[in-house]
Amino acid sequence: MTVIDLKQQYLSHIAKLEQQKVPLASYCCPACDYLIKTHRPAAGDVYDTMTTCPNCEELYFMCVQSNGKVTLTHCGSAAA
Repeated sequence: MTVIDLKQQYLSHIAKLEQQKVPLASYCCPACDYLIKTHRPAAGDVYDTMTTCPNCEELYFMCVQSNGKVTLTHCGSAAA
């Protein structure tokens, strides 16, 4: 699967979540400022994961709180 395929899959997934009115958190990639949306956890929960930007492929660690607050730690290029 190419990066273009993965980005389209991401955009389709987010569009489906928005259509279903699923609560989302928004944040900008720490490397390229691309606006990214992700599913918000249930009240009192926190999601954390290593992830990459669907635009520039930079790697970062993300924590999302149920109130929509997102904390990011930029780790560098996923291609490295």
